[in-house]
Amino acid sequence: MPSAGGLYHKALMVKTDPVGKTDCWDWIPAYQLLDLPGSYTTAGSLNLFGMSWNKIEWAWQLGLYSENVSVQGGDLYLEVSDYSGVGAQIESHAEVHHGEYHASIKGVPATSCPDGTTQGFFYYLNDSSEIDVEILSADPGYVHFVVQGGEHFRVPVPNQSTEYHDYGFVWQPDSVEFTLDGATAIGQEVISGNICDGWTFAHGGEFLAAIATTNIPQAPGKLMINHWTGNPSWSGFAPKGTGALIMRVDSVWYPTACPADFDHDGDVDTNDLLHLLGCWGQPCGDVDGDNDTDIDDLLALLAAWGDCP
Repeated sequence: MPSAGGLYHKALMVKTDPVGKTDCWDWIPAYQLLDLPGSYTTAGSLNLFGMSWNKIEWAWQLGLYSENVSVQGGDLYLEVSDYSGVGAQIESHAEVHHGEYHASIKGVPATSCPDGTTQGFFYYLNDSSEIDVEILSADPGYVHFVVQGGEHFRVPVPNQSTEYHDYGFVWQPDSVEFTLDGATAIGQEVISGNICDGWTFAHGGEFLAAIATTNIPQAPGKLMINHWTGNPSWSGFAPKGTGALIMRVDSVWYPTACPADFDHDGDVDTNDLLHLLGCWGQPCGDVDGDNDTDIDDLLALLAAWGDCP
């Protein structure tokens, strides 16, 4: 049997039939062989993107395994192993609340129903208090922006598995504005559907700004990034014969006590100025909290020039 590191697990089973004993091979869940815990468990930590994170292990869906989390060249790699479907997840050590959050993500190659994975970047408190950015490999060319119990938007994304794109949300007390590459995302509101049967849309399928106003979370929770499979109506089943599927994240932005420090390197400098100027008129360079980038943000950045407090 291959080593645990490969995660291609089979177990020898012996059964009795009317003729006699017959040796046969059959699949068993890899998370059983890995002895993953039956409840949500932290299993190590890492510091990345200027933030402390916990690695997670859990026999949820087809499993989350800390060794499927790695950092290469400063980028986060979250692996789903083909056949076994064992995935990976990290969560912020600290709780997060209202503010702007976005991550630069390169998705995995497209898969076909019924096989696929979900790549997620999201706020989570509980199943009814959640803000999701989810890329479904079996629904290639789109990202799903969801407030659980509220609106669900499906937004087109070009070259999703070959280029990095910036996916985000601006969380305010009465709304969540989803963003794509620094601008308000534009897509269709989903009523129902899944990766195999397709989607049913509200408003006659009209494309509109992806801004949610229903069931907006109010309490702090954790910021999470994960890559998983095992739900046939959402992620799909574990892909087979694809090799390891790697979700790549090369940056994460989040509110700090030094809001003009966009690259989270501990100071406000030329790199932050260039970021702000590139976001002019959009939310991604907002320093003063008005969900826009304008002269007031530029003046606030210049006033904060130098080391963060």
